[in-house]
Amino acid sequence: MDGPMARRRARRYFVKSGERRRRGFVAPSRRLYCCVARSRMAPMCPGNGLLQPKKNNMSDVIETELKFEIDAAALDRLAAHPLIAGADSRREQQLTAIYFDTASAALRQAGISLRLRSGEADGLRQTVKFGASPTAGLAARSEHTVEVPDGTATPLLDAFPEEVAARLREAAGGLAITRQFTIRVRRRVADVVTATGDVVEVALDDGKVTASRRTLAFREAEFELKSGDRTALFMLARETLPGLSVRLSNGSKSDIGFRLKAGTAGLLREPLHAEEPILDKDMSTEQALHLCLTSCLVQIAGNMAACQDSDASEGPHQLRVGLRRLRSVLTVFGPVIGGSFVDRIDAEAKWLAGSVGELRDLDVLAEEIVGPLKDRTDIAPMLDALGRIRERTRAAVRNDITSARATAFLIDLMRFTECRGWLSSTDFAQSERLVAPIDDFADSALSRRWKKVRKIEKTIDTLTAEERHDLRKAYKKVRYTLDFFAPLFAGKAMKADMKKTKRMQTLLGYLNDVVMTEKLVGLLEAEEDATLGPDARAAGRLALGFVLGWHEPTPKGPGPRCGRSSPRIEAAGIRTGHVTRSRAGRRGSAAHACRRRRASSAPARRWSRRGRRRRRRRYARRARRGRRDR
Repeated sequence: MDGPMARRRARRYFVKSGERRRRGFVAPSRRLYCCVARSRMAPMCPGNGLLQPKKNNMSDVIETELKFEIDAAALDRLAAHPLIAGADSRREQQLTAIYFDTASAALRQAGISLRLRSGEADGLRQTVKFGASPTAGLAARSEHTVEVPDGTATPLLDAFPEEVAARLREAAGGLAITRQFTIRVRRRVADVVTATGDVVEVALDDGKVTASRRTLAFREAEFELKSGDRTALFMLARETLPGLSVRLSNGSKSDIGFRLKAGTAGLLREPLHAEEPILDKDMSTEQALHLCLTSCLVQIAGNMAACQDSDASEGPHQLRVGLRRLRSVLTVFGPVIGGSFVDRIDAEAKWLAGSVGELRDLDVLAEEIVGPLKDRTDIAPMLDALGRIRERTRAAVRNDITSARATAFLIDLMRFTECRGWLSSTDFAQSERLVAPIDDFADSALSRRWKKVRKIEKTIDTLTAEERHDLRKAYKKVRYTLDFFAPLFAGKAMKADMKKTKRMQTLLGYLNDVVMTEKLVGLLEAEEDATLGPDARAAGRLALGFVLGWHEPTPKGPGPRCGRSSPRIEAAGIRTGHVTRSRAGRRGSAAHACRRRRASSAPARRWSRRGRRRRRRRYARRARRGRRDR
């Protein structure tokens, strides 16, 4: 790919990334593109693994580990696994760690943990860790450990290298560093050597935290990379964990202690909403891909835990949203990623989303479609039948979430995200696409999404229920893409697009819920036939017919609209019986919508702009004549 075009492209990549090295630039080749890709990824990963932090001037050691929460039975089963029980190097330790911080937790707020730990062969050791707590089970933190004399009761900051001690004192802000809580752990350790020579330390912890006269037991399984490629972490976890009751850990041991001290430890996991990645125009496409995948991973892992802990409907809803966002990322970045690993991740995400989707549809039916009529006595039997179906479906979803297949999917997703599983060994032009600026890629991705929406909208007047569902999915994909790339675009156009997609999602989502209600009628009737008598069944069907009739959309008829929509939707005459009246719905009939559509059409806007320009030019000519006359 030598020549003027390639030279201009490569120069643009350098300029976009802030690396202005045009002087002496030669025609690029594939090898040059690979070098550029590595240089732009270097701040995030040395070799592989995008979250590994940069080393600073301090002689620190990078600790890379996977952490899982695990119950007692699963911990014993994991210890008996052949790969762990058969390791040549195994040992058991009784560890006691005392954690220190200021009274205002200044070190913790700075992402620092400081401890004194005894029970190891080396005697009393003092350790400080810098960096964030584990994110979706993965932690990559810089660690400094020094030996201190036995009997030391408070940290000796001067025992650390000078730069480390200075950083600790700066974070403390001159406040006294005092004892906060104690952790006692029975640890079983095995050093597993993989077939490729990588060494992974597996630590199985059964411990107890004591803080402010409170005590909390915990159990964890840690996979820490001692030497070799970090892919070995995920491969070993993939072989040993499926089939066990585990969940990704979102905190370190110090986090457990601080939560216990604050009285918030042991609380159930809450549903986790998406945190959109913060992208920057100077990023490469690969860097943006990694941030988007990490956002999806955190949401999926958090809501898998929330679905196990709570019966709230928000947990399955957010889990399905996270899985859909993941599949949307794989589709949006499809032109730059490849390999069979991508297809496997997408297939497993589709399976889990389908399982959770059944529960979500039942939740919508019970809470939003039938729920408003729960005070009616004739509908109570139908609600009871629906409740029994929901409980059975919730149990099935929990079995799927804790299954070996779901655990393997989660570990594979982590490996795909952190070990650059999207790289293809046969696609030699992939490096060029991955290093391209993200703003150019985002612009083309959004154009592709909108093009599909416009294609379906052309036949909005004749869409069937299934085709309306396709339009809804197309708008949902646009919405996810806008959420991912919103930081790259600013202005009223982006806000208008976001507003339109949300409005259309609300309308089309409501219509889809009504269609789903009709499909669930058979389930309710089967449940009622098995538990109710003829009179109760007749009353239940009558109530169900009333519910369906109330929510059923009707073509071009009176009634309130379900929120404002685009002119094409309003011109199609779609009305629903939803109780929410919009401002556009209060204004009147479809004729008003059609008049407003004509007034806001593209030709009208074009002529009005042209007229304003003509008037401005006319006024300017008059002003010039007036000056000449004077």
